Amino acid sequence: MSELSVIATRPPFNESLFANSLEDIRDAYGRMLLSVCDNPSVNGDYNVTWTASLYSHTVKEWSSSECSTSFIAPHQGEFTISVQVQSVDGRNYGKSSIIVRDIWIAAVGDSFASGEGNPDIERGLNNSAEWISFHFSYLACTGATVESGVLGPRGKSQMDVLKEITRERGMGPDVLMLSVGGNDVGYAEILERLQRGETEVLVPLYFDFSRNERGEIDASCADMHNIRTADIAMAERRVLSRLNSLILKTGREAGWTVEERVPGVFSRGGICSKHRLIRLSQTANIFVDLTNQNKH
Repeated sequence: MSELSVIATRPPFNESLFANSLEDIRDAYGRMLLSVCDNPSVNGDYNVTWTASLYSHTVKEWSSSECSTSFIAPHQGEFTISVQVQSVDGRNYGKSSIIVRDIWIAAVGDSFASGEGNPDIERGLNNSAEWISFHFSYLACTGATVESGVLGPRGKSQMDVLKEITRERGMGPDVLMLSVGGNDVGYAEILERLQRGETEVLVPLYFDFSRNERGEIDASCADMHNIRTADIAMAERRVLSRLNSLILKTGREAGWTVEERVPGVFSRGGICSKHRLIRLSQTANIFVDLTNQNKH
């Protein structure tokens, strides 16, 4: 009798990383591929009995005449896979602990989110954690608007697909990326007019919404929803500063008017500032209600 080595891999087992439907999620979510084929003692005629356990409780037991099989874990967690191979030479056993962790990432919106025109690049997942399986719901498409694509038509929208997968999974996406609005305001038509030189262009720089009344990064108020100060600082350094530099450079080259004073206006008026200049959604709803009351 010899101890068997159990090899387990997580999806994707093929070239596709996308899970754009409920069927795709059901096929890959929690699935692991199990194999004892590399063991020298597994040869000739044999029967394999597999047992999957979670917290010492048997989840599933099944048999096969092949040295490999697949198993869909009903829960996330650390599973113990036990295997017994019965052949003419006797019985051999093996056991392995396998952590099942699935991460669902969804992208919805228009061509900005879909990457229209971006070149294909090689996937950089070679250094990803061994048992983590990523599922991408890449639903964004060119031409989508809020009402036609993201939220509608009913039963066929991007959000309908997300809701369907959420019900199956029991929770929403771990990461949700959304970019929409360009088509709603006629982005293509605006670009066409700009290219013809018919419109004077005014481009404001982006402002930092995290600055308090002292001009410091502040994530202490409830409206920041537990965003870490370190993450805000990194975003300001790696995203906001670079983006504003690019806008300034491109705007000047194109002969546009770049409004550089906007960040300064908000430098002490962020979300957590005592002198906040940013209107949150709940505040905006109050103004809408007051406006509607005044009409009657």
